[in-house]
Amino acid sequence: MKTFREFLEEAYLIEARTTHRDTIGHTEYDKWRNAVASHHTEHGHVRGVSRRTFDGVEYEMRSKSGKGKPKVWAASKTSDRKASAKRRNQSLKPISDDEFLSHANRNLEPNAKEVAAAAADFERQGIRRKKAEAKAKTKKTGEKHDVDHIQPQPTRRNKQLQQRFQNVLPGHSNANLRVMKHSDNTAKQDTPPKKGEPGRNLTRAGAVSASIEGGKKLLSDIDALLKR
Repeated sequence: MKTFREFLEEAYLIEARTTHRDTIGHTEYDKWRNAVASHHTEHGHVRGVSRRTFDGVEYEMRSKSGKGKPKVWAASKTSDRKASAKRRNQSLKPISDDEFLSHANRNLEPNAKEVAAAAADFERQGIRRKKAEAKAKTKKTGEKHDVDHIQPQPTRRNKQLQQRFQNVLPGHSNANLRVMKHSDNTAKQDTPPKKGEPGRNLTRAGAVSASIEGGKKLLSDIDALLKR
């Protein structure tokens, strides 16, 4: 009897042989897939060859295999991937200014509005830095790097509880982001951290608190500079 992992790998193999081949044309599809595989073998990435347009529709060729497994290349519509990213952004909510202000007020921070504004700046700066880090590592190594969510989107949880998960999980926050190889990120998919792994117990309240502390340090550094 096949294990669940073996079943998934077999499904991916079938998908790689059939996905959009009829639409694109079997010969053209197979030529493209072989070109992508050869490029990856030679260069370690597929930038510049992974996307093509057929009959006005853009497709992207990506590996569907798990980490440590032979690459299995298959194409999907770029529009489908963009729609998936949009759904992910909706379920991985960023921390709002009101959340920072509410936290500052609850903890009786002096100048709560100022602290909340500084926390929002710290939060957004941190996200920008991680995006820049992923871009720099991609350029340096030639291997694509992503900004990954440690605690993933809750879309695979019970639908009736998704809103509760969104209120508890850290979502799209600086504390919940890390830079990792695209291949590792693809293999990980939406699997949450296991017991003992970093980020396992990260909550939305913890992510808010981390940026509040970061914002307070920003204000302290500014005060120190003004006193010089």
